[in-house]
Amino acid sequence: MNDWNDAEQRVEKAQELFEQHRWQEALEELQAATAINPYNGSWFFNIGLTLDEMDRYEEAIHAYRRALQIDTDDLQAMNHLGVDLYRIGQHDKAIETFNKIESIDASYELAYCNRIMIYSELGQHEKAEEMFYLARLYREHCPRCYYNIGCSLAERGQYDRAVYCWQRTLDLDEGHSDVRVRIADAMWKKGELEAARQNFLAGLRQDPGNTNTLLDLGELLLEMGQIEESGEKFRRVIELSPEDPSGYFCHGRWLMRAARDAEAIPAFLKTLQLDPTYPGAHMRLGEMYQRQRNRAEARKHLRAELLLRPEDPQMLLDLSNLL
Repeated sequence: MNDWNDAEQRVEKAQELFEQHRWQEALEELQAATAINPYNGSWFFNIGLTLDEMDRYEEAIHAYRRALQIDTDDLQAMNHLGVDLYRIGQHDKAIETFNKIESIDASYELAYCNRIMIYSELGQHEKAEEMFYLARLYREHCPRCYYNIGCSLAERGQYDRAVYCWQRTLDLDEGHSDVRVRIADAMWKKGELEAARQNFLAGLRQDPGNTNTLLDLGELLLEMGQIEESGEKFRRVIELSPEDPSGYFCHGRWLMRAARDAEAIPAFLKTLQLDPTYPGAHMRLGEMYQRQRNRAEARKHLRAELLLRPEDPQMLLDLSNLL
């Protein structure tokens, strides 16, 4: 009896640690509890949730499967299992899992939401729309459904419809992550650059440290001719994430545009130091060394780029233009 009480106390402690984002400590408490009592499916489910927070998806899948061995109709565990199967690229198994949820309870709306996302990524957009309309039979206004079908529409170049769906997402869930950035990207592709800029800025107000958004905004500002503001964004990325090669690469391109090759070369060399296979870095170095008539270095970097991407059409075009 004492052991069982100890297991319950460990689960309670794990809950407190989870709420404090102390994932590893929470995981250890849950594992200790299940070692004492391996018959409580909800504890394995909680292990899965904790592992998800740590991006350890394959281990989380094992935990959800343990939970389902104990309670075969646990729809929450089944849904999380499907999501993690999708995350590790096992799309067919993920769809199979969501189909099983539908066979158990056709009104479980998340099973449709998640299939919209998967079918969209697989390019099966008609099936994505089918899932969208099925989901609305059970929940007419779901922000996640609108978000996912918006991604499907954007993939097909239907930007106006995609933006409409993402605006509906914001109407239903003002704090939904990524929506503003998605709208910004669609506006950019439509050529509405100022609207794109405003939405990127709105996205950054939600998540000021998002370096991907900062990089996109920097590229947009460069296209808009706002050169100094663009450079500021790239430098900010380097400050926030000094181990990310993308910041140095984009800053190097910005320096090239400003005709500051002497400063751009170290930026591209730093890019390659962090990622020796970074696309385009060797090409840019080859271009600058060619300008300096340093043909030995130019040849070395251009050959390196060709070896890395021998079948990339854009790289081959850039290389032929340079030569």
